[in-house]
Amino acid sequence: MRTTTKMPTPRAVAQAVKRLTAARGYAPAIVEVGVALKIDKSAAHRAVAAAEAAGTIERRRGLPRTMRAVEPATQKTT
Repeated sequence: MRTTTKMPTPRAVAQAVKRLTAARGYAPAIVEVGVALKIDKSAAHRAVAAAEAAGTIERRRGLPRTMRAVEPATQKTT
């Protein structure tokens, strides 16, 4: 039987990215975001993609460690 894990909100993902960046001095990898949020690798990929779609984080695809949290005042409005 599969167990379901509650997905973190885009805001929680952004907060984790901000916290990890501040602690280490560089942007986290997706797996590190997953560890911080206590979710597995595939769930971390989905959570980061959802946060990016929601506009709470930005990243440059294809380049490692480019995630950054977007401040609420500078978030894109669609």
